[in-house]
Amino acid sequence: MRWKLDFNGLTFEKLIGRGGFGEVWKGDYQGTPVAIKKVYDIGSERMTTELIEKYFGREIDAMISLSNPYIVQLLGLAADEHNVFIITEFVEVLITHQNHCPCLTSYEGR
Repeated sequence: MRWKLDFNGLTFEKLIGRGGFGEVWKGDYQGTPVAIKKVYDIGSERMTTELIEKYFGREIDAMISLSNPYIVQLLGLAADEHNVFIITEFVEVLITHQNHCPCLTSYEGR
């Protein structure tokens, strides 16, 4: 499985978001800045390679094959005993001039 990454190679640096499906962390994977998305909690069931393959394999293979400068690159999946983590490239966006892109709007004042 070319998309399976070693969980022990991940370093969680800073929690940057939390939602209904889990958490997103800024982190590092073997020297590369990454976004780590904790997306699946299976409770007491042990996460195995077979379960990852069953539930995520086909979709992950398709996503990894995508290459476009406007799509965040998926690097792969990692798992510990109870969780699956989607690892993508980390994109840091600093928006200083919203007027230059009408598609970016602020939620402040709404």
